[in-house]
Amino acid sequence: MNKRENESVVIPNFFRTEPHELIASSIGWNESDALDAGSDDPEQIFRYYIEVVGYNVSFYYLDDGCFYCIVTEFFPLLVLKRHKNADWNGKYIIDSAMGSTSTHEGGDIIYSTEEPARVWNELKINGLPIGEVLKRSVILKLG
Repeated sequence: MNKRENESVVIPNFFRTEPHELIASSIGWNESDALDAGSDDPEQIFRYYIEVVGYNVSFYYLDDGCFYCIVTEFFPLLVLKRHKNADWNGKYIIDSAMGSTSTHEGGDIIYSTEEPARVWNELKINGLPIGEVLKRSVILKLG
């Protein structure tokens, strides 16, 4: 029996590809992210990807059902909340927002800064710091 079969399903129809379900171990930073960053501390992983490498990060926040993207390639850095997909058929959550896994699609700007080092301490989504939000998010794209 593989690890996936022993895990609790968080959302049954999240991905359009097999397997469709989102499982508990897919929430937050994964092991390869920690290895890349050289730390298992969520703040250090975040700072590595945003400040050091300068990756864009797309994620789905479970608690509000929205997709977001931190876009580091623009100046100033932007955080976007993705627009809902008007053509969504309601089947797979991954299709519920425009450009849900893309780091190059638009959305509503919810935060902006000229200093990437400020994001960790300043960015809040629904009143929660980004570190808490990412603990309850599926991080979909780094790059």
